[in-house]
Amino acid sequence: MRFNEAYETYKDRMHLFCIYINEVHPDYGWQIKVNLDADIIHNQPTTIEERADIAEVCQLDLRLNMPVLLGDIENETDLSYAARPVRLFVLDEDGVIVHRSGVGPRDLDVEGALAAIEKIAGP
Repeated sequence: MRFNEAYETYKDRMHLFCIYINEVHPDYGWQIKVNLDADIIHNQPTTIEERADIAEVCQLDLRLNMPVLLGDIENETDLSYAARPVRLFVLDEDGVIVHRSGVGPRDLDVEGALAAIEKIAGP
């Protein structure tokens, strides 16, 4: 995974992390075949502890090396950033968004995100 490479390369110069905001394919909601085939079926968490449990499974399944943070249970992060279902953001040291991908998975601009990370981190 290229983001693991970016994390390992730049972790001493910048903060890189994933934020788990909410379950986009809850068991009683919109399911996708690949999740059903892989038996990835979760309830929509109603407590921060439930969200943490699912985020941990996600981190392990995706083999993410970077830390995974949790969006609050009221979904303020998702509402503030329109992050669902997947979106990539790169913020500079002043908190200014310097890269925002389209909605994923289809419109993720991975190359743009990695270029923005490299520009901020420097050589």
